[in-house]
Amino acid sequence: MLNPVTFSSTKLGTRLLVLGGVHGNEICGPAAIEQILARFNSGEIKMETGRVTFVPVCNPRAYAENKRFIDRNLNRAMAKRAVPKMYEEFLMNELTPLLEDCDVLLDIHSYRAGGPAFAFRGDDHLRDREEPFIAALGLDHVIYGWSEAYAASGVKIDPIESVGTTEYARQNGAIATTVECGQHLDASAVPVAIRAIEGALNQCGLAKVPVPAAHKTMRRTRIKQLVYKQRHGQFAQAWKHLDEIAKDTIVASFDDGEQIKAPFSGRIVLPHADCPVGQEWFYLGVDET
Repeated sequence: MLNPVTFSSTKLGTRLLVLGGVHGNEICGPAAIEQILARFNSGEIKMETGRVTFVPVCNPRAYAENKRFIDRNLNRAMAKRAVPKMYEEFLMNELTPLLEDCDVLLDIHSYRAGGPAFAFRGDDHLRDREEPFIAALGLDHVIYGWSEAYAASGVKIDPIESVGTTEYARQNGAIATTVECGQHLDASAVPVAIRAIEGALNQCGLAKVPVPAAHKTMRRTRIKQLVYKQRHGQFAQAWKHLDEIAKDTIVASFDDGEQIKAPFSGRIVLPHADCPVGQEWFYLGVDET
């Protein structure tokens, strides 16, 4: 079902994997990868060492139908399935060998809430491995701390369900990051994705592609709290991702009148205005150096 495209050099080097369309309604990755493939095919980009594999659309049916997924989230519970039943489980059986056979993973996404591009990195012990790679992608904002935030909120993380593409690749020794290029339909998300791919090719030593200098200063936000939408309610204003928020600011309120206030000054992360009851409504984080 998938159509990986691989370019290799005769010289050994890094094995880079670039994914797009893990969620079918996130279109910047497929668009950016297709433009990069055209540059490889025309000879504009030439491999010098190593190998790069592109999967422009990881969830073809969802992409065709402009849906996040068909049967289940492809970026959760990533594992090989002895007896796949759901559509995305068949895709997992094609993706997992690719994730096992890479040294570096770049997974390109977009997100619902408006705001700037950023990247996710792993836990603190991965900072020195993953942040130099993220900086080379042209990004200056990295977000982390998910497991601590869930634990602080009393939510037990399912160790199987929480494994996506990056977690699976890390389990097999790879450097991995998810790049969120902007809002789903924002045209500027595609250039962000292209710049990220170019930076990855350069950073991995696979091909020389002219890019602007990497950011010297990395902005970091640690997630400290998550808030579930326990019942019907609404945001106090039209929050955007990474908006600054002061302590005691009313973030949202439930229909019964109960208000949710920020317990500290920081940023709101990935606010989901149309969040269904019972799911993650928003996160709160603080900037770190």
